[in-house]
Amino acid sequence: MVCTAPSVHRPAHPGVMRASGATHVISVTINPAPPAARAPVQLLDPLAAGPLSATSPLAYADTAALTRALLDAGRPADAASAVTRLEDFAARHRDFPFLEAAALHARALLDGDPDIALQAATGSSVDPRPLVRAAMLEDAGRLLPASRAGEAVPLLETALLSYSDAGAERDAARVRSLLRVRGVRPAAGGPRQAADWPELTESEFAVVNLVARGATNREVAERLFLSPYTVSSHLRHVFAKLGIRSRAELAHIATARGGPILERIPYERCARSHRNGSGARRR
Repeated sequence: MVCTAPSVHRPAHPGVMRASGATHVISVTINPAPPAARAPVQLLDPLAAGPLSATSPLAYADTAALTRALLDAGRPADAASAVTRLEDFAARHRDFPFLEAAALHARALLDGDPDIALQAATGSSVDPRPLVRAAMLEDAGRLLPASRAGEAVPLLETALLSYSDAGAERDAARVRSLLRVRGVRPAAGGPRQAADWPELTESEFAVVNLVARGATNREVAERLFLSPYTVSSHLRHVFAKLGIRSRAELAHIATARGGPILERIPYERCARSHRNGSGARRR
């Protein structure tokens, strides 16, 4: 089975593509004669020479960044060929981890389709590469129209958290700009605090909002486009901040604090009962 090395995060500007470990950086918006405007797509496409080896500095997830670069360079046909190549490969290797999500991400960028971008983000929810997930969440949030800001903002805030946790400050700054366009003013130094729960960040609040109504870690992960591990990590932080040890205690606090947490985000499984003593790692 062919494996791939993890991809690094997107560079500071959306028009730049950097392959992890590669020695070249392709700029398509800054340089007067950008390499992506000249180089044959066969030299840029991670899949042009066939499946990647485990030691390759490239990754299948790099196709999304390449798609963006080629579109910015005025080469939509080459961008389409790179996306189609990845989609064909994904169709032949359906058991390859996260390959379908990478193909969906590239297709979403090519077509400017927010719903495909949301599918990509969902498919990457358990991807162990937080910066790859963050890029998918960011693009999904960016592509969603203003009329769907309620969907876009949580995606962008989750991407911001991932970038901030990884120390990718230029990426985080870019997402803060996207949030400001949506009318959200995140703190410059990190994720916002939740207004109704000042002990918590917005991301922790989003997790609590679902857990307090009985959602499992996996259900929260699917709803917020996170990995179950990230949800568990948020809950550990929440439990420590609130001085509690169980989900039942969390539900009690949520009830005591009143209605806002129970009204903000509709959840389909509100009737799920809480189990006494179930902790942060509940599946």
